[in-house]
Amino acid sequence: MAKLKAVWTLIGALALCFVLTLGYSVYRYNKLQRYDLQMLEESRRYTDSRIIESQQSTLAAISDVSKTTTLLTRILCQTQFDKNECERELGPLHKDN
Repeated sequence: MAKLKAVWTLIGALALCFVLTLGYSVYRYNKLQRYDLQMLEESRRYTDSRIIESQQSTLAAISDVSKTTTLLTRILCQTQFDKNECERELGPLHKDN
């Protein structure tokens, strides 16, 4: 009878260890999953901000090239043709060009 009680006590202790280990494993898995989701969200935000910065930089470069091209076109036109004719073709000269 004492041996049977000892076996049941041992089985109970092993079951308790198993339940505690399983519970801790589930807890750590859920914590790791939340951490992964948080990292993915931060990575997405960082990537989005980098894309926006890149797009802004590209648009600024395109704007600068457009202004430069317009100015060069005006300079070439005025060196080869009359100023009035160039203004008629290209529009009046603005200070922001």
